Amino acid sequence: MICSLDAELLMNYGLKIGELKPDAEKKLMAMQTHTSRSNNTKKRFHNTDPKDLVSPEEFKKMSGKKYRQYLSSHIRTQPNKGLNPSSLEAVLVNTNLNMIRGRLDSDTYLLFKDGTAYGDCKIPIQDLNVKMSKILEGPAYSKYPKWTRWKKKGGKYYIQNLKTKQWKLLKKAQKALPGKKGERLNNTFWTFSGSQFFGSHQGYYKLMPNGRFEIYNFTMRQNDLRAQDMDGTIPYLGTVSESDKTGSTANSVAIGNNFGGGASHKRKDGNKNTGTYYIDGYTIELHHDNGWVHRELFHFPSKDKKKSIQIKDTIYWVREYD
Repeated sequence: MICSLDAELLMNYGLKIGELKPDAEKKLMAMQTHTSRSNNTKKRFHNTDPKDLVSPEEFKKMSGKKYRQYLSSHIRTQPNKGLNPSSLEAVLVNTNLNMIRGRLDSDTYLLFKDGTAYGDCKIPIQDLNVKMSKILEGPAYSKYPKWTRWKKKGGKYYIQNLKTKQWKLLKKAQKALPGKKGERLNNTFWTFSGSQFFGSHQGYYKLMPNGRFEIYNFTMRQNDLRAQDMDGTIPYLGTVSESDKTGSTANSVAIGNNFGGGASHKRKDGNKNTGTYYIDGYTIELHHDNGWVHRELFHFPSKDKKKSIQIKDTIYWVREYD
């Protein structure tokens, strides 16, 4: 559960956290429930000729894991074999408040010197296959194209809607700053979110000056408590999960008028949450102690590098309390 201080910080960002029902929360927390996820998937990269792509119709029928894997395998190159940063005018990060999920959403924009723009970037900039991305994430293949145009007016940045030709102001845009090659940090960077419908989550990356990292995640989910309160016939269903350097555990619970029960699970897989990191520009490479190696988009969303970082599409910031 997100603590009151975390909720207060989110409120400073304009977020409202849906409160969990106190008695249900107490029962869940008493069970010390947790979950674990492992990901040892090795990405395969393809510098595919456009002639080898599936048709736009077939691509649009893809969904879920199949869609994500196909897209990633074609728009990502081998490390540092993609986009040359010298072709960029600027890299921006624009934040928006997601009131439904109770979190801060962040979009990274790549502004090219030729006037084109790539929005919602989620992969390391130098691993982006621009040619393939313009096809698969362009209007012919994608329902929500990421490629558009940009302009700067009065010191502010605008993105064009290619369908309506209207220009949209990026109200909270600021320049995303790259890390120095081999830069080491010494802080714990948190993220948290919460709502009645989507549950609550908090987690952190602890980046240490010796090049080591630790990851922590905590999640609580439940069904709609308002429906349960109407006549007492709908049972409360909830899960609480936690994963850190010691391992991961998960519990679920069901509570009704005439019954109650739950299940628990525990794994000693803490080595997936520890390892070494290497920062190079807009990339962070993570070598987990379980053998998983992956590269993610990385930058500092503000001038004060001590305050926040972004990894992939999530902003993590420093709490000013323990």
